[in-house]
Amino acid sequence: MPPLAPDNERTVLIRLAEGDESAFDLLYNYYQPKLFLYIHPFTGKSKEETEEILQEVFVKLWIRKESLPAVKSFPQYLFRMTRNQLLDNKAKKKKLPASMQVLPEQSDDALTAVEKMLLQEYTEAAKEAILQLPEQRRKIFLMRYQKDMTLDEIAADLHIAKTTTKKQLYAAIKRVRVYLKEKGGWPAILMVIILKYL
Repeated sequence: MPPLAPDNERTVLIRLAEGDESAFDLLYNYYQPKLFLYIHPFTGKSKEETEEILQEVFVKLWIRKESLPAVKSFPQYLFRMTRNQLLDNKAKKKKLPASMQVLPEQSDDALTAVEKMLLQEYTEAAKEAILQLPEQRRKIFLMRYQKDMTLDEIAADLHIAKTTTKKQLYAAIKRVRVYLKEKGGWPAILMVIILKYL
């Protein structure tokens, strides 16, 4: 994927600050693979721990979206945030790699009490959105995004046609997206990021 041009990235950050979900999706899809490769070696190549750190970073990014247009270098800001989150996680688990610096006593990227409260509110809204789905749609949704199953695997497991599975999944995604927007303008992609931790 070609790098985002500075002018274009600036426009995307302004759109994100205004709550544009598509701008968040664009940044997530562009930076997530890069950040995964950056984090993964420092977690002992643990996919679970790497995804946990990514979850924290992107949730935090959404919460702080209004301040992003003022950031001089977004890639530098994002990688610093990611590094601090990695250090924070390692410090908590007392497995800080010798190759990395000691975490500062007060990291400006640590989740604040308000951010933790917002994340909790979002998590509750996500749970409510999933619970309100009809039983089969909820099952398909969770199999796809919590268990990372393909449409073919889901269809075979539930003994239904792949086309039916696809329609049910899209209907579930649409309903969840509407619910989360009504509950505070949360982007649906965030739920996919944190779903396995609910």
